[in-house]
Amino acid sequence: MYAWLVGVVLVSGMAQMAPVVNAVLRSGLVREDLLIEYEKGNLACLEERTCDAALVWGQPRGEAALTYEWVLLGFDTISIVVGGGTASEITSGTLREVLTGKLKGWQVVGPAFDPHAIDVVNEMVGGRLKVDRRLDSAGEIVQAAAEARTIGLVAHSYLRAIPSKVSELRVTDMPKTADGIRSGSYPLARPAYAALRKKGADAAAFGEAVAGSTFRQILSRHEFVVGR
Repeated sequence: MYAWLVGVVLVSGMAQMAPVVNAVLRSGLVREDLLIEYEKGNLACLEERTCDAALVWGQPRGEAALTYEWVLLGFDTISIVVGGGTASEITSGTLREVLTGKLKGWQVVGPAFDPHAIDVVNEMVGGRLKVDRRLDSAGEIVQAAAEARTIGLVAHSYLRAIPSKVSELRVTDMPKTADGIRSGSYPLARPAYAALRKKGADAAAFGEAVAGSTFRQILSRHEFVVGR
């Protein structure tokens, strides 16, 4: 369907999307010789209007929002991970006390994600997240979270590639379901959008592929909750 794509498409966005973009290139959605240049973390191109597409958390406002067409792709949740010797479930009230430092005897490690996710956590706890140990990578956070009475915060899409002995802590009164994530009733989730240029044949064709069902299947395989 997309075999006629030619040229170069400049895509920027968050690191979690790099494997997804690589999967698109292997999927047959686009020609193998279509050059997609992916710049992780470089979202200044939205304001400068230098990229054909951007994969971002949340939908920016202002002039950039008018220049691009915005497509909701899905949601990545923020996972709360603990070691096997720690409790397997917690209430949202206790979790808020742990994450804000009000409940002593716990250590919080993280975050391996961007400031947008920090805002999501702060809004959920109704205060300011208190991190005892700041670590740079999801692997380091997961390793540290295996320690007793330690909670790690990590983007869920990272966990797929990290074999470990930690498990995700279940919040008993805040069920993590696909419908709850989409509706916003599960608060530890953030939407992923594709910002697509409204002109240019190559960019438009890439945008068509991104908006299609096969791309959403790829997102699902990478642990994203696909938007409707």
